[in-house]
Amino acid sequence: MDVVPTPPVTDFDETTASRFHLDMYSEEWGMFFCHRGKSSWIRVTDIPFVHTRDDFSLLAITPALKEVGALVRKLEQMHDLKFRRDLALVRSNIAGAEPRARAWLNEI
Repeated sequence: MDVVPTPPVTDFDETTASRFHLDMYSEEWGMFFCHRGKSSWIRVTDIPFVHTRDDFSLLAITPALKEVGALVRKLEQMHDLKFRRDLALVRSNIAGAEPRARAWLNEI
């Protein structure tokens, strides 16, 4: 998700962008947040761990996957942001996953 009023592109500059990414795989999930030149990338297998950087100290507050929506709202409030859920880029290799993902985005 991005904060700009256009669909997100996969090539972006994390030093200027404000974004939240949620990645889910069969063996792990992860989240990436960047804003004002800082970034945090947390991956979770059996336990959360920092992947590259954690400028926002998200490791300490990484929720269970089902609670990620609350963290997104908290980040928006803390950093005065509004992620464009309606324009979020959703990609999946699972048939029928996109409508369910978009429904979840509208709930958080």
